[in-house]
Amino acid sequence: MIGGSKNTIDAVPSLQIMPMASVFTVILVLLLKSYTGGLATIMPSSETHLPELEQSDEVSDSPKIEISARGIFLNDKLISPLENFNFTAQGATDALTSALESERNAVPNPKPSLLILADKRVPYSTVKRVITSASDSGFATLKLVVIKKQ
Repeated sequence: MIGGSKNTIDAVPSLQIMPMASVFTVILVLLLKSYTGGLATIMPSSETHLPELEQSDEVSDSPKIEISARGIFLNDKLISPLENFNFTAQGATDALTSALESERNAVPNPKPSLLILADKRVPYSTVKRVITSASDSGFATLKLVVIKKQ
């Protein structure tokens, strides 16, 4: 070519592996951080020893409290009516506590236990009030009854 320059590139194209690997590493770390569950990230201090799950298949002779849509039942006897799983009356917690105290005094065991059955639609606030009443009544052990998935 006369008076012209040669504009061809003689270099062979190559793939840059290191920058691509670092980008994939960053993406992987971000995906793993966003995937982890909230409870899995709670780490107790070295001084705290969390209890382990104890699974028992035996049925005890403990009193049973059941929380359903209609009300709270102690050994199949209505103690406090509920409306949409919530307490309706102002003194419903006091009635529950007195019924539990009567049941506690009838049990000769020094560390009585109580079985708690609750519908899965029961709000936590209702279950919490029942557990508080049971604890205030002197029940040392509270056992939550659940269905075991097969």
